[in-house]
Amino acid sequence: MKIAVFIPCLSRKSAGGAETYLLGIADMLSKTNDVTVFTLRNFTPGFNINKIYSKYGVDSIKTKYLYYLPVGLRHPYIRILSCFWLSCIAKFIDGKYDLFVNDNKTMLIAPHKTKSIHVIHFPEEPLTKTMNTVLTRKFDAKYLKSYSVLLPNSEFTNYWLKKFWGVQGTRVLNPIINISEIDTAMIDKKDNLILAVDRLVPDKKIIEMIQAFKELLNLGIRNYTFLIIGNEDAKYSSYKEEIEHAIENYPINVMIGASNEELCHYYEKAKIFWHAKGLGVDESKPYEMEHFGMTTVEAMANGCVPIVIDKGGQREIVDHGVDGFRWNTLEELVTYTKNIILAPKMLHDLQIAAVDKSKIYSKKQFAEKISTVIKEVI
Repeated sequence: MKIAVFIPCLSRKSAGGAETYLLGIADMLSKTNDVTVFTLRNFTPGFNINKIYSKYGVDSIKTKYLYYLPVGLRHPYIRILSCFWLSCIAKFIDGKYDLFVNDNKTMLIAPHKTKSIHVIHFPEEPLTKTMNTVLTRKFDAKYLKSYSVLLPNSEFTNYWLKKFWGVQGTRVLNPIINISEIDTAMIDKKDNLILAVDRLVPDKKIIEMIQAFKELLNLGIRNYTFLIIGNEDAKYSSYKEEIEHAIENYPINVMIGASNEELCHYYEKAKIFWHAKGLGVDESKPYEMEHFGMTTVEAMANGCVPIVIDKGGQREIVDHGVDGFRWNTLEELVTYTKNIILAPKMLHDLQIAAVDKSKIYSKKQFAEKISTVIKEVI
């Protein structure tokens, strides 16, 4: 079967969980199908897409490049123009592929001669909320009806899909977790390390986590270090500089552009995992929260105790007090972290429970679910 997978931002430095998710689907489908990834052209000298594939631990896949896409633009007039422009992609695909899998965050009408799956990381607000015209109402309806299957990545996303669009996904398909779970015998050999894996952008609340770690030091927890692994974003270069200034003279390190092997290494070494996106955000602003939390599951699979914010998709992943903790304030983050550091038996039990919980997001479980979806579609 010939399959086209649309991952527009895969070649960007700021690529993150959404791109990893779809690349995992592409890689899995490529084992038994002819898969082509459509993505933006990166004009950086020496850029090689195979380095991206290698970084995420997948085999090289056929790639076709698009030279410009106005993706992620929120102004209603620009979004309408971008949606019409995006319809050109359908012409590349329509009738030439058996299946189209879309990762795009901007509304793209599926090719009408090809079966299609829309993986929804989070739904755009309907254009009709801001432009109450017959044209946009018709476009909204056409967009939704053009896909054979809508696949939200979490129950949180599915809730907002219903709230924004009045529809729900055929089923929820949590992202694939590629990192193998740790041998539980290795858990007691971990380092005194707290890990965060995030893009270095303001909404990930990196500075706030640094402040929390400094408070841990003030409370006497001096034998731990804090490592932040993430991709930089040229748009937020000043934020990166702010982070670098904040960690000076503290046992805090930042690693940019880590390979898949390096990431696995530090997951295996860390005892505790932090995540803070959504801090200070009102529940009515879902765009500013984590819609699932792939890195949280990856950390749990490697025996890291997740201590994550009690918002968004994190609520589905972490059972509070069973396999980790969820918090609402930095004070709670510090308290939960200090408590388990000072209670080795509790820390160990939580690590084992975290590994067990991560198994429901395994590659095997994902393969079974995506296979079922494709059989239903085709």
